[in-house]
Amino acid sequence: MSSQKYRADAHIMKRRAQEEANAWMTSQINREQKLKHTADWENKTNAIMKKNTVSNRISQLEQEGQKQLEERRFRLAELLRSEEEMYQAEYRDKEETAEQ
Repeated sequence: MSSQKYRADAHIMKRRAQEEANAWMTSQINREQKLKHTADWENKTNAIMKKNTVSNRISQLEQEGQKQLEERRFRLAELLRSEEEMYQAEYRDKEETAEQ
């Protein structure tokens, strides 16, 4: 009878060891899943941040380009206006010379 009890105890001990191993594996799987979820979230966040940084830089460059274009247009308009004034003055001077 003691050999039957020993076998019954051995079976219970073996079962407990299996359950502990299963519990440990389950906790490890859960830990890995949480880590994967965190890593996925970080990667997604980094991608969004990179996209926003690139988008902001493109927007900034477009604004700078637009500002430079407006400044160039203003300078060219001023140059055109000064040249027109110069030609008109030259034309008036030639008219006065022709009349005299």
